[in-house]
Amino acid sequence: MRRLRLLRSCFTLLCLLGAAAAGAGERPVVVATVAPLGYLVERLAGERVELRTALPPGVEIETFAPSPQQIRALADARLIVGIGHPDFALETAYLRPFAARRGAIVWLDLAAVASAAGREEDPHLWVSPRAMRRLVTPLAEALGRLVPAAAGEIGERAATLGEEIDALDRELTARFADRQGRSFLIQHPALGHFAHDYGLRQEALEHEGKEASAGRLATLATHAKRAGVRAILVQPGGHQKAAEALARQVGARLIEIDPLAADWPAALRRIAAALDEALYVG
Repeated sequence: MRRLRLLRSCFTLLCLLGAAAAGAGERPVVVATVAPLGYLVERLAGERVELRTALPPGVEIETFAPSPQQIRALADARLIVGIGHPDFALETAYLRPFAARRGAIVWLDLAAVASAAGREEDPHLWVSPRAMRRLVTPLAEALGRLVPAAAGEIGERAATLGEEIDALDRELTARFADRQGRSFLIQHPALGHFAHDYGLRQEALEHEGKEASAGRLATLATHAKRAGVRAILVQPGGHQKAAEALARQVGARLIEIDPLAADWPAALRRIAAALDEALYVG
């Protein structure tokens, strides 16, 4: 009987050790609120973590409201990488209260490390390579604490990623060096930080989240005709009626850009290519 109890105890212990080993082998869940931040996580940690993105493609960051099921899908998150802007309702109204209730979730904000002096009203910080570059080191450190066995590897990846972002910044600086002060028209004001980095001027059709009025459209049409505007930038999933109307009036075409694309460097290069056509002397 004693031998049977011993065997049972050993079996129970082996089961517990097996469960612990399985738990230790599970990848920690990291949530990026937008796909470009997920790009950084993926480049730094790769398969060492399970990456989930909170904002679905094709929605507006200022107005998206997740379902209860979408919130519950983040219940096992260990780290949330966010924008940290008060106008981003997904974070302020949903994810932050959720993380606060759980307590164990670490939160890392892009806004906390990025300088946005004079542009605090613009939540689209990730379109600035300089802002994203500042996030690399603290994000690598947070991921290293999450996966200590991979901390050295993550640090090496951080050095490589930092060099790549610096190279992208130099590429874009050179691309727009001879067009300082030029303007571009865009439906939704998503490129303010990009424009600031490279000496450009963003003119948005939307104002305070509202479509351009008939009077503003008439003013913009007169201005755009005089300036010879050839293209107006729009985003997928956004309201495009005002941009379409303006484009018809001035003989310009619409170019769709996606600042929320998961391949962040490629998205910025596509934006730069669109601006090659959209820039005008305003």
